[in-house]
Amino acid sequence: MKTTPPFNLAASPPGEQPGKRDIRRWRLVKLQVLLGFALLIILIIVTGTITIQQITMLGRLTSTIHEQSLEVSNAALRSSMSVAKIRRSMRDIILTDEETAREAILKHLETEEAGVYRDLDLIRDKILEAEGRELGEKCRAEFEKWKPIRQQVTMLILAGRVNEATRLTLGKGAEQVEIIQTSLLELTSYTKDKADLFITHADNLQKKTKRFMLAFILAGILLSCAIALITLNRLYYAIKRYRLFQEENERLIVELKQALTEVRKLSGFLPICASCKKIRDDKGYWNQIESYIRDHSEAQFSHSLCPECSEKLYGEFTKKSGK
Repeated sequence: MKTTPPFNLAASPPGEQPGKRDIRRWRLVKLQVLLGFALLIILIIVTGTITIQQITMLGRLTSTIHEQSLEVSNAALRSSMSVAKIRRSMRDIILTDEETAREAILKHLETEEAGVYRDLDLIRDKILEAEGRELGEKCRAEFEKWKPIRQQVTMLILAGRVNEATRLTLGKGAEQVEIIQTSLLELTSYTKDKADLFITHADNLQKKTKRFMLAFILAGILLSCAIALITLNRLYYAIKRYRLFQEENERLIVELKQALTEVRKLSGFLPICASCKKIRDDKGYWNQIESYIRDHSEAQFSHSLCPECSEKLYGEFTKKSGK
């Protein structure tokens, strides 16, 4: 009795046993699970790398804010304060008549001037953008333009020409100081704006990193669920196929046993009488051949005569009836 398997097994080679097909399916499920988890690991590695890069960029931005914003703006503020001190010291030179006091003020001017140049050098070294460097160079150039005016004022005072020194200080000198302070203020505003821009960029980058991490977590959860569902689904169908095959095999075994119980075979050596053709059974009794075969098989007998026996037994009647 032929049965049709419950699943399509056309993919298997002809004659291949169900156990081998099950092994192939289990290997396929194992390979798919491994590939799924490999994909998940790759996704984690890529996401971790990108996240590290984002965090590194955020750290660089923070460092840039610190170096450019704080140091440059502080240097610009110190330069502005030093310029104001120098301006006040120039007035003190004009107002004082003592030689010792003038020498102390001149030394103080040299100290403040050196401090301004140090701050301008720091701005030139720390500032990154071209626009910021141009503002720093502009401040340096305007401060250097003020130096000859201060020297001229000092020479006029030492020559006793106080009124001319006063007019130069309050006129051309004051104008140059205003230009220097305006340049330093522009530089301070520029660094402040850049700091705000960097902070905004850092905030955006941080938000982007958070969104990316949330998306990665969601993708990882979905991928894990998909892998789990696919694995469970394939395992379920593999187990179901195995059970169906097992049930089919059990059913075939039952049918085979029933067939074996129904079919009786005559096998081995049968002791048969050479004269009467009786057969001796296992108990030692002699039975007619038709009785023995009927008892040991499902065959049934109907009696008739072959032509030779008919001729032998009833030949005379046949001939008479023929005449």
